[in-house]
Amino acid sequence: VFLFFIPILLTPDKLIWSFSHLGSDIENRHWGDFTRYAEYLRQWRIPLWDSSVALGHPLPGDLDVVFGYPLIVLFVFLPTAFAFNVYDALHVFIAGASMFYLLRLSYQIDLPSSLFGALAFAFMPKFVAHLAVGHIGLMPALAWVPLLWLGFQRGMEGSYRWAAVAGAIMAMQVPLHIQIPYYAAAIASAFWLWRLIPSLWHKQWLNVRQLIVMYAVFLTAFVLIGASTLIPLMETLPYNSRVDLSLADAN
Repeated sequence: VFLFFIPILLTPDKLIWSFSHLGSDIENRHWGDFTRYAEYLRQWRIPLWDSSVALGHPLPGDLDVVFGYPLIVLFVFLPTAFAFNVYDALHVFIAGASMFYLLRLSYQIDLPSSLFGALAFAFMPKFVAHLAVGHIGLMPALAWVPLLWLGFQRGMEGSYRWAAVAGAIMAMQVPLHIQIPYYAAAIASAFWLWRLIPSLWHKQWLNVRQLIVMYAVFLTAFVLIGASTLIPLMETLPYNSRVDLSLADAN
C-alpha cells in the first residue's frame, strides 16, 4: 500500500485525482468542510454549525459532511492537500489490514491467500474508483467492514469485548456513509438469527443466552458511541423528507 501511494505522498501539494475529468467531491464539498473542522479543533472547539451554505445548517446529524469521524484529526496537524492523500492511503491500508485479519482469524486462511485477499479487497476497482473521485465518506466506511464482521463473529463465539468493538465500528461508519452500516447491520442481524433459531429449536439455553447478551452488547455499543450522530439525525429527519411535498415544491 505504501509503495502504491509513494508518488502522491512525495508531492504533498497535489491531490489524488480522476483521469475521467469529472472532478472530485473534495474540490466542491469536502475541502471547505475539513478545513473548517481543522480550524475549530485547533482552537479546542467542536464545529456544530455551517454558515457557508444558504442560511446555514447544523453539522451533527448531517450525513453528507463526515462530521464526527475520528480520523478527521489528521487535518489538524497536516497541510490540507497532504492530509487528504494521507487519509486516502491510510484507509486503503485499513481495508487491506482488516480483510487480512478477518481471513486469518475467522476463516483460518493460509498466509499467502490472506495477503492476496487483502490486496484484492483494498485495491478493488470500485474502492479505488470512489477514492479517485473524492468519495471520502463511502471509501472509509467500506474499509472498516471486514473488521466489523470479524468483531461480530468473535462476539457470537462468546467474546463480548469483540461484540462491543463491532458495535463501535458500525457507529463510526454512520457519519461516513449511512448505507454501509445499514446493510452491515442487516446482514449481521440475519446471521445472528441464523445462529439463534437453531439454538432455540434444540433448547440450547446457554447458547441462546450468550447470543442474546452478545447482541445486546453490540447494539448498546452502537447506540452509545453513535449517539452524537444518531440523536441529531432523528431530530432533523422529519425536515429532510420530501414525502409530504408536492412535486413542484420538491423540485
